[in-house]
Amino acid sequence: MQVEQGVLLAAVGRLRGRWTLHVVHALLAGPAGFNELRRAIPAVGPSTLARRLGELEAAGIVSRTVIDANPPGTRYALTPTGAGLRPVLAEMAAWAGDASDPDTRHHQLDDLMALMQERWMLELHCALLPGPRRFTDLARDTGVNQVTLTARLADLEQRGLIHRLDDGSYAFSATGEGFHRVGEALARWATDVAPAAG
Repeated sequence: MQVEQGVLLAAVGRLRGRWTLHVVHALLAGPAGFNELRRAIPAVGPSTLARRLGELEAAGIVSRTVIDANPPGTRYALTPTGAGLRPVLAEMAAWAGDASDPDTRHHQLDDLMALMQERWMLELHCALLPGPRRFTDLARDTGVNQVTLTARLADLEQRGLIHRLDDGSYAFSATGEGFHRVGEALARWATDVAPAAG
């Protein structure tokens, strides 16, 4: 799927921040209170979770409802824009879900979401969607500095998701081609949310 790179990167920028995909993943099961989300994502601290929820609310991905009760409560839910990320998370789960053991699958999905939340990783993944790209093109199109870009490319190479071609450009590997579907799902989502992202 072809999508204008600026539109894609603007949409993906709304998902930046460690634990963001974990929060979206947890809310795919339905609305939840703050403490329910803490239990669903035990590794995230309360201040970080509160910050991510605020960012996701500001980005139009999560809505917050104050419940008038004793004691009062707050419920978080995915907006239609946030719910549009379901295919992205489904592709991640499918790619990570080769293991037959549910705990192993959960751990692999958790690792994959953590990898994609590393700074610039989503942008880099999206920049590789059109096909092989040279280092200088990746740096220009994503805005990543050379030191960070080198580290991110090395991480993706080490995980077997990309490889360097004979001409020095980078492309998805055979393993990474399956992961390519995650990027395609992100591109579809970016196209759907383009007016709100721009």
